[in-house]
Order: sequence, then C-alpha cells, then structure tokens
Amino acid sequence: MSEQIEFLCIFLLFVIFTLIVSRLLSKIMQYYLCQSISILEKPEKLPGSHIKREINLFSLLFFFYSLSYYLMIDGLQLAILWIFITFMVLISIMDFEQQVILDKILFPLFVLALCFSPFLPALLLNRLFAAVIGGGILLLLAIITKGGVGGGDIKLLFVLGLWLGTDKLLFTLFLGFLSGGFVSAVLLLGKIKGPKDTISYGPYFALSAIATLLC
Repeated sequence: MSEQIEFLCIFLLFVIFTLIVSRLLSKIMQYYLCQSISILEKPEKLPGSHIKREINLFSLLFFFYSLSYYLMIDGLQLAILWIFITFMVLISIMDFEQQVILDKILFPLFVLALCFSPFLPALLLNRLFAAVIGGGILLLLAIITKGGVGGGDIKLLFVLGLWLGTDKLLFTLFLGFLSGGFVSAVLLLGKIKGPKDTISYGPYFALSAIATLLC
C-alpha cells in the first residue's frame, strides 16, 4: 500500500509540475511570437492556439520528464536534462506551429550549454567542433537547396553541437533526417503537403536530440 501511495504522490507531482511548466511555456511562446509576428508563417492562428498548444506541450513534457525519471538519472544530471528537454519541446512546438525558431529561445540555450559545460557529454573542444560541424552541414544544405533549410535550423544544430558533442550530434542528425524525411514522404504521398510546401525539420532534430541523450 505504501508503495502505491508513493507512486500516486509522485505521479500527481509530475502532473502538477508539468502543467505549470507547459502553461508558462505557452505564455512565453505567445509573447515572443507576438513580438515577431512579421516573420511568422501562420500569424492568423496565434489568437486561438493556446489550448491546443498547451496540450501538445504537456503531452511531450510529461512523456520525456517521466521517461528520464524512470531511467534513474541522478539528481544534477536529471535537472540539466529536464532544462534541455524543456527547451527542445518548446522549440519543437514553436517550429511546428509557426515554422520559426527564434533567437530569443536559442540564445539562452547557447548560454546554458556553456554554463553546464563540466556536466555535459564530451570535452568542450569536442562540443565546439560538433557545433561547427552541425551548423556547417545545415548551412551547406541551405546553400545547395537555395534556402530549403532555414536559418533557425542552422543555429539550432550549432547549439545542439555544444550540448551533445560530435558522436551524439551526428546520431541526432541521422535520426532527424530519417524521421523528418519519412514524415515528409507520407505527407507528400497523402497529398497533405505539396512539393512546394515548407516542411519544418526543427522538431525532428530537437526531439531526436532528446532521444539521443536518453539512449
């Protein structure tokens, strides 16, 4: 009985914590998007997107928070991982909803990567190299495709390199392109998207980065 009560208490704490975080992230996202309305893909959807956005935020956050806790990651590493998860989920929802990744979100993530440097996988030099590799690959693709890759994706991969290191970043790139390509093919074959429609890869890279750290 005591174990069941303990489990229930932990579950309720997770739900309450995730509800608070998802509500806060939704408000932050709304505020920043409203400030950048001129560059948004679908600005008309901003006023009525709160509930759907909060549900999406809560679902992803609760899943990844719970999974990382279940994997028995130690206290400090778990806290750092939850911060990373929070940013990745925010970036995923923002890019999925408006096809934009704002510098106002990426810059704090960049600063945190430097602050948490002693606790992150791989040495700093390795992670700096990964940042250059990640950003460079996406920049090269942007040049080859003449704008087919957005600046936000390039900067996201640069920052992810600072968090992950070379090996994990390359695996993240592989997973991101694989999952993004598969979904894109399904959308095109199902005629949900056309050949000229933009498909955001930011969410696939962000969620793949979480999966890579949890592996």
